[in-house]
Amino acid sequence: MEILIAAILPIALVAAVGFGVGRKFDLDMPTLARVNIYALLPALVLSSLAETTLGWGSALAIVVTFFLNTALLYVLAVGLARHLAFSLDEQKSLIATTLFSNVGNMGLPFILFALGEAGLERAVVYLVGSSVMIASVFPIVLK
Repeated sequence: MEILIAAILPIALVAAVGFGVGRKFDLDMPTLARVNIYALLPALVLSSLAETTLGWGSALAIVVTFFLNTALLYVLAVGLARHLAFSLDEQKSLIATTLFSNVGNMGLPFILFALGEAGLERAVVYLVGSSVMIASVFPIVLK
């Protein structure tokens, strides 16, 4: 229970502060979202990758495992969609929701608080692999 509280409480406090700031000030959410996506998250990723103690072999194993897992999920989603006679749009929806995961913004702080720096290093490598897949392969798959 202590570990759970140590992992969730800091995130809940940050969310509460964000909620309070949002109620007190008139913030431009689209701008804040863009700053987060295009500046803060890449800065966190680059900083984490630059300071990582994770070896190339471990990083490669994480990325390869991610790609193999994604390929297996793709085969299962396509097979299930065909078995259930889904329309093309329904198939694409099933594939997208099966393969895409939100491994960034909220996941990284939780992993940092729950698993420490070693966990964050591995999560960032996973995030990079996921981002590469989302930006390159998934548009082709969902075309």
